[in-house]
Amino acid sequence: MIYLTGGPGCSSIGELLQQNGPVQWQQGTAQPIQNQWSWHRLTNVVWIDQPVGTGFSQGTPTATREEDVAEQFLGWWKNFVDTFALQGFTVYVTGSSYGGMYAPFISSAMLDQDDTTYFNVSGMAVWDGLYSKIPLTEDIPAAAFVDKWKTALPFNDTFMAEIEAMDEQCGYTAYLDEFLVFPPAGPQPAILPGEDPLTGLAKPECALYISVFLAAKELNPCLNPFDVTSHCPVLFGKRRTSLLLILILLSLTTLTRPPRSQTRHPHPLPPNPVLQPSHRQNRSPRSPRHEVDLLPKPAHQPHLRHRQQHRFVPRLRAR
Repeated sequence: MIYLTGGPGCSSIGELLQQNGPVQWQQGTAQPIQNQWSWHRLTNVVWIDQPVGTGFSQGTPTATREEDVAEQFLGWWKNFVDTFALQGFTVYVTGSSYGGMYAPFISSAMLDQDDTTYFNVSGMAVWDGLYSKIPLTEDIPAAAFVDKWKTALPFNDTFMAEIEAMDEQCGYTAYLDEFLVFPPAGPQPAILPGEDPLTGLAKPECALYISVFLAAKELNPCLNPFDVTSHCPVLFGKRRTSLLLILILLSLTTLTRPPRSQTRHPHPLPPNPVLQPSHRQNRSPRSPRHEVDLLPKPAHQPHLRHRQQHRFVPRLRAR
């Protein structure tokens, strides 16, 4: 299976390490974990950086159209098959995002070779793919997407009103209602609503996708446009961070606190007359003394050192 990341110009390492590869190394985590849903559990997968100049690919970029990209890819793939003795293997071409442009052109070029030794294409799949002009997959469906995913994109009423106004002004929802039907109502117009004919992109006043994306990024710093329900790892959560700081402070307090036996009271308590020692030495033998220790001797209290020769006991006379 061939996997092509889009962009154009994005490295496939992103998917390899964070989506469908054998490991998951997400933002905010110290080390990768095993991905039990990795595609390599089903078949052999090759994550490829292409066209030339993308990611860790080497060479000077010369492609100016999708046909050039496909031609160069076929030359590289044939060398790859020879290097690892993969002749005759069944090939599936897959991709995401701008891979919606790469995959069809590459698959078509492979089929045109009519060579099952190197290009035995048996299927193609694209996720969140771009198949035409950028506004068609970004700006035009933006308002409808936000409305569907309100729980994942909890914008305030003011911004929601701005989205609806821009959508209506640029005619995006009206376009979806007319053309996003089956069977199709007819050929789509060459110039899309809100499109700048010179650039093929949305006009500044109709750039709804980038407005929504930037606003969503403020709500979720780890926003993934391919999965708006994903959020930052728990490590970045304010509540978890606050709890961690509290635990650290408690630990430091425990380590720096002196032992209880060495703790000194800053203000000695005044003497209690009930517990004052008796200075009467002449007692009648017929007057037994009942002694009860109400307080133990202090282990280390210098302010009581001058009284340590006495016992802190009440004197009770028997009648």
